[in-house]
Amino acid sequence: MVEVTITAGEYSSKYNHNIKHHLASPYSYPITISELESLSGVPFPIDQITDTPLHTYSEVGVAKCISELYNAPPDFGNNSPQNSSDSNVIVEENDVILANGSLGADVLTFEALLGPGDHAITTTPTYQELFSVPESLGAETTHLPLHEENQWLPDISELKAAIKSNTKLLILNNPNNPLGSILPESLLLEIIEIVKEKDIWILCDEVFRPTYHSTDIVPPSILHFGYEKAISTGSSSKAFSAMGLRLGWIASKNKEFIKMALDKRGMNGHQPIWTTCVIMKYILDSKVRDKLIERNYKLARESLAVLSEGIESSNGKLTWVKPAAGNTSLIKVTGVTNTLAMCVELAQKYGVLVTPGEVFGYPGYIRVSYICPSESMKAGFEAIMDYLNKY
Repeated sequence: MVEVTITAGEYSSKYNHNIKHHLASPYSYPITISELESLSGVPFPIDQITDTPLHTYSEVGVAKCISELYNAPPDFGNNSPQNSSDSNVIVEENDVILANGSLGADVLTFEALLGPGDHAITTTPTYQELFSVPESLGAETTHLPLHEENQWLPDISELKAAIKSNTKLLILNNPNNPLGSILPESLLLEIIEIVKEKDIWILCDEVFRPTYHSTDIVPPSILHFGYEKAISTGSSSKAFSAMGLRLGWIASKNKEFIKMALDKRGMNGHQPIWTTCVIMKYILDSKVRDKLIERNYKLARESLAVLSEGIESSNGKLTWVKPAAGNTSLIKVTGVTNTLAMCVELAQKYGVLVTPGEVFGYPGYIRVSYICPSESMKAGFEAIMDYLNKY
């Protein structure tokens, strides 16, 4: 891994002009409220917005709907993946704190736990913010690499070696962005035992739950292992096609941590507006939610089939560890070391936006997002191959 000089968001903002095929967004393909109504048959409660005085602030019970995501995952028949194990951990409404997006939820967690003199470990590749924000708070960070030759999983011996006397927090991202890999239950159990022995907090950014479209077995949430210092974060954007809501959340059974995070939220204003809560509560109605997740699974599977076929027929120009979940894949580009320049040319000459591996510290790779119509994936992939064939 090399130093990150530009984030994925900065790259997308800079080159997202005259784009025909957007394969850079980590979010599920967007949807309108009207489309959700047609998909689910459930009318949107517009009166909750039009008939409510504008001085009102209420979270309208959306935290309870979020807690139910942990207790009863989406179910849409035979195409639903199965949980790997049962858990007696029940997430309650008061175990959930709302925030402004998943970044807001992660920042609240870091602000509550970290400061100068503390040490945090984060798996990489991952969002830059999962290590840059702890560093901005004065904490030292160590990167725990995920290994491509090991299906993008970490080496437990490297985790043990990274722990210091002042290590306070381990940061995971499961499913992973940009890899689409999953930390399985057996590995999570090992990790929990290690942090428990050292009395270390563990934050798992689970923003891509429940997008387990290409696996039969779903690993438990980090909360389901019963460790008292476990924290989960999530949001409306990645799995639920609602990036514009900017609604994120923290979930933890640790009452002391919940109080600390609420105190920080009260000081910095990381709090969503009530209209956002009304819309998110509608999305999380089980009849709406399950139809939306089923729709996103279908998009993912169709586009992944196109992507997989293309990589297999690329004559070795492209290789990958096929993703099992999430919205993104990290693809190795043989013979191209400056994938930033490649992606800029794809955007400017072909109208195709993909993310260079440089934004994650992995030059020679590109991130391709695939929860989109398969026609867009096909056209975008053809442009990538045309570039490589002329390279």
